[in-house]
Amino acid sequence: MPCKCPGDYNYFVASVFEQCVSSPLSMSAFVLGWISIGFNCFAQFPQIRLHFIRQTTQGMPSLAIILYVIVDISIFISLYFMLAMTTQIIMQAVFAVQDITLLVQLIVYRNKIPNKKSLSYSANEIFNYIFVLFLILEGILIFGLQESKLMAFQPQVYQFCETRIQTDLTKKVVGWVFTS
Repeated sequence: MPCKCPGDYNYFVASVFEQCVSSPLSMSAFVLGWISIGFNCFAQFPQIRLHFIRQTTQGMPSLAIILYVIVDISIFISLYFMLAMTTQIIMQAVFAVQDITLLVQLIVYRNKIPNKKSLSYSANEIFNYIFVLFLILEGILIFGLQESKLMAFQPQVYQFCETRIQTDLTKKVVGWVFTS
């Protein structure tokens, strides 16, 4: 649900990402966070694609993948309950989905002999990736522009965003919260 922020803030970011961005510094942190998410979305993609094409997971450490899944899911859950920033939650969800995909591939392709298919990208595959990327961007822009205009003209309709600021008494360590 889109929310409004106190003071002067970016309506687009508040309406789409439920995050209060009110200064150039916070905007640069927000943009860098999304650049990081963009790169991390593709961090394990070559490995996942290779497994899919070759239909094998030879050389993948099973225990490591299982531990990655457990760790990333627990961090995701803790970030969600701590009301962490949307970018942090999305980043961790991406990691968890990638790890779960690797785990499923590990189970499905276990004991299969690798095939000799070409690993190069086809024009159709590249087109599909670009098409999906544009669909995602279009959805964000269409929703964000309409919602931010509505937010600017009718702010009374929206509730204030929840505070997502860490207090001084709370320390975040690997996704878990410890209070003193």
